[in-house]
Amino acid sequence: MAVKGRYKRSLLILIGDVCIVPFSYVAGYYLRFGNLAGFGEKLPSVFLFLMTLSYLAIFYFFDLYELKKNYFTVNSFVKIFFSILVAAVLISFLKYGLFLFPIGRGIFILANLIILVFVFIWRGFCHQLFKYLIKSKRLIIAGAEKSRTGNSPNY
Repeated sequence: MAVKGRYKRSLLILIGDVCIVPFSYVAGYYLRFGNLAGFGEKLPSVFLFLMTLSYLAIFYFFDLYELKKNYFTVNSFVKIFFSILVAAVLISFLKYGLFLFPIGRGIFILANLIILVFVFIWRGFCHQLFKYLIKSKRLIIAGAEKSRTGNSPNY
């Protein structure tokens, strides 16, 4: 049962990431130009799908889908920052190396900053949510043997 719960938690984080990445590019485009006119021409849905898969794969390799640790720490922020940096290099290769739908640097930088903030907040929120929802059970193990403290003559 604990294994099922772990996968459900990781799936929740994954669903959040699937929503965050495309949203960040839409928000970056809006912040850069002030409207969304022409967004579909600049960033087709196929490229958004490839970018989202790239970010998810990099997040997986950086082990960002484990919810056992607290994400509201400097170490977690740095780990998320470096994972986004690696993903940005991969996306840049897709954009400019393979000439797949190049977008402006301004949108790209804004979108990665938005991803950094929202991914950090999302993971911290999920950690706090599951800490609140899943309570640990108290357990007492009672046995018939004597304690193994070293005071017993049999040990």
